[in-house]
Amino acid sequence: MTINSGSGKINTGSEVPPNTKIQLTRCQQGPSSYGNNSYPCTNAFDQSGRKFTHTNRGVGMFWRSQFGRDYWVDRVRIRNRRDCCGSRLAGTEVFIGGEKCGKVEAGTSNGKWYTVKCQQDIKGNQITLKTTRNDYLSISGIEVFTGEDDGDDDEETTGGSYNVPANTKGGFNMSSARQSTNYSNTNYLANWAFQGPSKFSHTKNGVGQWWEVGFSQGYWVDRVRVLNRRDCCGGRLNGTKVMIDNQVCG
Repeated sequence: MTINSGSGKINTGSEVPPNTKIQLTRCQQGPSSYGNNSYPCTNAFDQSGRKFTHTNRGVGMFWRSQFGRDYWVDRVRIRNRRDCCGSRLAGTEVFIGGEKCGKVEAGTSNGKWYTVKCQQDIKGNQITLKTTRNDYLSISGIEVFTGEDDGDDDEETTGGSYNVPANTKGGFNMSSARQSTNYSNTNYLANWAFQGPSKFSHTKNGVGQWWEVGFSQGYWVDRVRVLNRRDCCGGRLNGTKVMIDNQVCG
C-alpha cells in the first residue's frame, strides 16, 4: 500500500486553551452492532447517562468519533453503562488518531466515569476506543479535553503538513498496523501488508471489517494505492472504502 501527499493548508489552532472540552461530531462503532443497531454509537452523546452504545462481542470492537479538526489531546473521560456488565469496559484502549493514549483501568464498575490520561499530549482529529478482550463494548458518555500544543500549529504549509512536497509517498508507522479480526493467530497479520507481494493481510468474514495504520507524521492525502492479494479471491476487495482519519477518500 502507498499513500501520496496532496497540497493544502493547516490551521489546527493554538488558540484553543488547555482543558477545553472538544466537540464530537460524528461516530461509528463496529465492526458490527448488537441487536440490529438497537444501541447506536450516538447514545454516547446522550447527557442523561441512561442510554448506552453496544457492539457485538470480540477483540478489536471499536467506538470512534471525529473532532472536525486537529487538537492536542490531554485526557479522555468515559462513562460506563450503569444498568449492568460494568467489568466489560476494563482494559479498553484509547487512541487519538492512530496513536495510543492509554487504556481504561481494571476493575471497572457500572455507571462510573473513568479518566484515561495520555502520557504526553497527542495531536489528532478523532478518538477511537477498542476492546482488548473478547467482549462487548458499551459506553454511556464520553468527554475529550485539550492539552498544551507545541505552539507551531498555525503555520501554513503546502504539499501537506510539515512542508512535504506534493506526490511524496507517505510514511507509515508500521508498528501501529492493526485489523478488526485476524483470520489466523499467526498468519495473515495486519503488518503483512508491508512484507511484499507474496504475503497479505486477512480478516475474518463480515461487513465493516477493517485494516488501518497510522502515518509517521501528518499529511494532506491525495490518493491511495492498494495491492490486492495475488493467489486468489480478487473480487473480495471490490467496493472497499478508503478513509483518511475517518473521512471517506473513495
